[in-house]
Amino acid sequence: MVWLLWLEQAALPPHSMWRRFLELQPTARELCVPLLMLGDALSELSEQQRAEQLDCDTLMDRADDLFCDPDALEHTPISQLQCPAAVGHAWQALEAAAEAQQRLNQTELARELGLQATLEDVAWALACASTRQFGSEKCQLLVPMADMVNHSVHANVGYEISSTRFELRAWQAIPKGAELLLRYTEPRSNASWMKGYGFSVPGNLEDLVEWDDLEADFVLRETEEVQEAPPGVCITAPRFHRYIASLGLPEAIRWSSDVEERRVAVALRSLQPFLRPAEGAEGEAEALELERRSVEAMRQHWQRLMGSAPTSIEEDEAMLALGRVVPLAAQLQSAVTARLERKLLLRAVLSLLEGYDATLT
Repeated sequence: MVWLLWLEQAALPPHSMWRRFLELQPTARELCVPLLMLGDALSELSEQQRAEQLDCDTLMDRADDLFCDPDALEHTPISQLQCPAAVGHAWQALEAAAEAQQRLNQTELARELGLQATLEDVAWALACASTRQFGSEKCQLLVPMADMVNHSVHANVGYEISSTRFELRAWQAIPKGAELLLRYTEPRSNASWMKGYGFSVPGNLEDLVEWDDLEADFVLRETEEVQEAPPGVCITAPRFHRYIASLGLPEAIRWSSDVEERRVAVALRSLQPFLRPAEGAEGEAEALELERRSVEAMRQHWQRLMGSAPTSIEEDEAMLALGRVVPLAAQLQSAVTARLERKLLLRAVLSLLEGYDATLT
């Protein structure tokens, strides 16, 4: 972080490699992590801090007022995520950035280098470092040019770090002009990708559509746990498995290269907590009626969740389609893509329930 801030403020020679490296770094408006998606709200806080010489605690008090104002963030890119959890992530990142700025500006190193970093400067440098670095907790590097390689679950390169060198290695023959793709980390949910890197993965197998929406409005929570189904809402497992078998889905659907099939895999995992062993005769009218009510309750619940989103799937898809003609700002593109993916997962769950409901005759 300090090195990036120094590069930004240093009088580098016109043809310096590091000047070129700095020019290739994304701007604060091009980085899509939650903190920088605060946009003008972050700029306003930074300006207040600069003008009034606010310390970290006072700055966070001002930020608290901002985050508690329902209208203050309405026109910022983060509002376009339609995800209250992302606002919480932005708050945590803002607090970390304010503390880092205060510590940095009090160091002897900063005085020697002549650094007086603003909150916006530190937020940008932290985002660049966290989204573009290689390595582990023990060794972290920013590598010119290599830091431009994008993430993919279908990576074609990997990297190795030793005490003296960094190597980017191809895992397969890569045609001339093809993009180099790297798997950044172990698999993680889209909520985690957005929090740490500012993007989402279509058909992400680490996602989960949950029943109990504790974070209000339209959001899929980041979780590793499959929660219990509400009492009385359940699906008969043998009957549901027969329905799934009738769809002719690939046996290894979780590893499918087809995005829609992976979304179905997420939907199946999301419905797992509702499956119950068959009790009594499956074909009894009373048991069928009870199951129809359960399925209808589940459909209505997730339809309400889908309906609570400010925009529909069709509206989001239209916005992204328009963006292919008139490019959207990077943060808006990332936000719309992420919120659309959440809705497409919800639609996959609803589609399975609707198909299953039709078999309950």
